[in-house]
Amino acid sequence: MYFVQVLAASLLGQGSSNIFFLEDCSVCCLRNRDKRFHVVDLDPYGTPAPFLDAAVQAVANGGLLMVTATDLRVLCGDLLEVGYSKYGVMPLKCPQHKELALRLVLHAIESHANRYKRHIVPLLSVCAEFYIRLFVRVYYSPSKVKESASKQSYVYTCVGCHSCILQPVGVITPTQKGYLNQSLCVVTALTHPIKGKKYQPAFGPTAPEKCEHCNGRFRMGGPVWSACLHDTEFVGALISTIQRAKPSSFGTYKRMIGQLTVIQEELSDPLYVITSDLAKTLKTPVISILDFR
Repeated sequence: MYFVQVLAASLLGQGSSNIFFLEDCSVCCLRNRDKRFHVVDLDPYGTPAPFLDAAVQAVANGGLLMVTATDLRVLCGDLLEVGYSKYGVMPLKCPQHKELALRLVLHAIESHANRYKRHIVPLLSVCAEFYIRLFVRVYYSPSKVKESASKQSYVYTCVGCHSCILQPVGVITPTQKGYLNQSLCVVTALTHPIKGKKYQPAFGPTAPEKCEHCNGRFRMGGPVWSACLHDTEFVGALISTIQRAKPSSFGTYKRMIGQLTVIQEELSDPLYVITSDLAKTLKTPVISILDFR
């Protein structure tokens, strides 16, 4: 309460006409479903799960929703039963657990948004130290909500070599001229947009009983968000904006530029490979990560 009072006094002293609320986050969001906010920032202590449903309703069409989750122990597979009860997904304990944590929370946000004929478009997804930070735009579009199942997948991960296989929840089949990305089972509008779409459950299973590389067994997790984690144009614009400012303007200038540059260079394919696991499976020396990239 003291923090809110200090913040209010500071902004009011600068001539700002902002309105301040000191109440339960979910109640505040639900009470403003008609007016809606252009930006909603969820930064709770621990999991954001209890606030997601109200938050996706309170964001204006095309508005920005920022979500922070500090319960990485849950999202990274240490407490499977807690992860399932809070987010409705099954986390996996594997080398790719941090990226999976991002995708698990994105799936949870999308799931809540879909109930209100809304969908999300991720702008930036970051895992840093003990937390994850997500920046997504929320749109109202009943037609786009129908495509949501094609952006979600179950994940099979081998307990031996840690290779991953995705099992899409749904697929979209074009009924007229269009383009279908068969590898990700996600519709990509290129020069010829799809005029007709048929929404179907995906065929499976995509994973064999035993891993073809090491003969290990698979564990299944998810569902997770299997579409893009970032908007590369947004990330590029963000880098340009930071570079135009003086380095002294930000205490973490170099860190921000470095992290955003790495994000901009990432491929859109879900999940990454571990070079040491590749070398172990192929029985070869470990390749330098720089050479591998």
